Amino acid sequence: MNWASTDPKALTEALHKAIPAFAAMQGEITYIDDDTVRMTAPLAPNKNVHGSGFAGSSMSLPSVAGWVIAQRMAFNLYGERGITVLRSCSGDFSAPVNGQFEIEASLVNQEARRNGIAIEVQGSVKHGGHLCSSVSMLFRVLEQTLAEPV
Repeated sequence: MNWASTDPKALTEALHKAIPAFAAMQGEITYIDDDTVRMTAPLAPNKNVHGSGFAGSSMSLPSVAGWVIAQRMAFNLYGERGITVLRSCSGDFSAPVNGQFEIEASLVNQEARRNGIAIEVQGSVKHGGHLCSSVSMLFRVLEQTLAEPV
């Protein structure tokens, strides 16, 4: 897959194939550039027993959006040998999601390290323009060598 693509539909289809959980959440990329990914997801496949957004989806969807930012960087640097690993992720929940998820992830910082590039991404989930949760993520971009398993 050409992760450098800026075609939201092509990237959505690639993610649905590569990450079955993302397909089950029915996530859809609506905007992408080098520093930002926006996506939406319907409430129905992402709701909890109370009928509002499942907290797991509120963490997973921004994490996928952040991963896309990091993976695009990995692809641009290393081609098909570029890999992205989520190192840490933490979230804060401020309101329930009571309808369509509006997800955004944005690059905050990138720093070259001895063993790859550290990437900090901030994500959010909104509904109706109101903030429901925020997610902080740290990724590592690496070049896969033949001796290393993925």
